[in-house]
Amino acid sequence: MPCSVVFSSVHTTSMPLCVRVCVYVCVCNTQDLETAVIDTIKAGKMTKDLAICVHNTTKVTPDQYLNTEPFMDAIVETFAALRANQGGGSSSGASSP
Repeated sequence: MPCSVVFSSVHTTSMPLCVRVCVYVCVCNTQDLETAVIDTIKAGKMTKDLAICVHNTTKVTPDQYLNTEPFMDAIVETFAALRANQGGGSSSGASSP
């Protein structure tokens, strides 16, 4: 199943977050996924625990971090952009992972 199809179908379901992450890792190229996570964090989109480390304070404000679901959404967006730039797929699911 093409990776972009998996992202579309999984993202719109009510699956628990941990199951969606497993689907992403198992179906998609893990190197691309790792790159997407790193690029997302470098872009300043991260969870609170990472924001605490990056900003070196426990007093981070909500504009400095994302909760889990929005963070996962940001990774999905970065991953999709990365795959599109590599010619690795589109939202129609026309190519394979």
